[in-house]
Amino acid sequence: MPKNNVSPVTEAKVTQSQIAKREAPQATPKFKSVILTLEFCDLVRTTSSEIIEKMANLSNGEKEVGAMIVKLKNEFDSHADQKNISGSEIRKAFNEYIQVAFGILPARAYDYMTVAGKEGVSSLRLSISSLVELARLSPESLSALLEKNDESHLRTLSYREIKALVKTYNRRAQKKERASNRTTSKNSDLPFGSSFDANMNSFFREIDRVNIPDVPLAKVVSMNNQFSERMSQENLVEEFRKAFEKVRSAFSDKRTTSEIDALVEEIVEWQTGKFLERKGA
Repeated sequence: MPKNNVSPVTEAKVTQSQIAKREAPQATPKFKSVILTLEFCDLVRTTSSEIIEKMANLSNGEKEVGAMIVKLKNEFDSHADQKNISGSEIRKAFNEYIQVAFGILPARAYDYMTVAGKEGVSSLRLSISSLVELARLSPESLSALLEKNDESHLRTLSYREIKALVKTYNRRAQKKERASNRTTSKNSDLPFGSSFDANMNSFFREIDRVNIPDVPLAKVVSMNNQFSERMSQENLVEEFRKAFEKVRSAFSDKRTTSEIDALVEEIVEWQTGKFLERKGA
């Protein structure tokens, strides 16, 4: 018998029967946002009702929930454009609406959206919690995992087992990347680290590719600025990874604080927005 896919409690404590009894909300005093008027709630009522219907029977409809929430978010964004509402205000209204209408935290809604837009994940017949974990992998790491763990095997694993499996493949990818950086820079005597060395080599190869006497000074300055920007971005990624590893290690055997939860929710929201921008959602 397959094990139950048990995930951490990220939603509000709402049972399936309670979800089934929900209706798309009208504007009431429980909404703090002035954006969530009766008129606006009527505009998004159809999409909201469809989401509630899918959530009431997640075993059949969970793959479509993410796409429907993306549609709902687009309706919010379209309203913001028409009414000249700032991005931060519409995000707050969207997050509040998600909690009241569907009884889930905004972070879980963004998880649904991420899964919906992740090629190779949304087609798998797994619980949404397991799909969210798999969506954290890069396309290369996901392909490697699925090559050795087919869908039927993944369905026998618990949520925690899938989470551990994803962590293993993330670590493999990080080790491979670090090994590649070390190989690229092993003959360099520069003291700034492998990513700096690799970028310097790339920059000077680009300089060597052209005839320097014929290159205008503005072009050389532009090339140097592009190199500096790439190096800065790589350093930021490395610093972010180090900070995340410290936080994950500090809370490996205990609950996270409300401050950490709020920060993670903000990061997930930002990352999902960027992901949807790339996908043209």
